[in-house]
Amino acid sequence: IKPYINQIELSPFCQRKELIKYLRNNDIKIEAYRSLVNGQKNDDIILRKLSEKYKISIAKLLLLWARSNDYIVIHKPDNETQLLENFSVKYLDTDKLDHSDFDSLDQNYFIIKHHASY
Repeated sequence: IKPYINQIELSPFCQRKELIKYLRNNDIKIEAYRSLVNGQKNDDIILRKLSEKYKISIAKLLLLWARSNDYIVIHKPDNETQLLENFSVKYLDTDKLDHSDFDSLDQNYFIIKHHASY
C-alpha cells in the first residue's frame, strides 16, 4: 500500500532534493517539520540578507519557502503572537520568492541527527 503522505524534516538548510523528487514522482504528499530549524540558523548571514530582501521576518521567510514548495508545514509556535505571525504567511505571494536564493543554504543540516542517515 502506497502512503498518502510522508512527514519529514525539511528546511532550506535540509532540502532533501532526492527524497522530494521520489515522493513527488510517486504522488506522495510532503509534510515538513522543523522548517524553522528551531531558530538555530537565525544568525545565518545569507538567511538574514534574504529576510531583508523580502522584508519579512526569518520565521515568515522559512515558512514561505516551505509553502512555495507545496509542503504541508507543521509549526509549533510558543505563543499567540508567533501563531498569528505563522498563519499570516498564507497571505504572502509565493510567486515573488526566488528559489535560487535558497540553493546555497542547503547544508544537509538536520535538527534530529539520526535522520541524516535516511
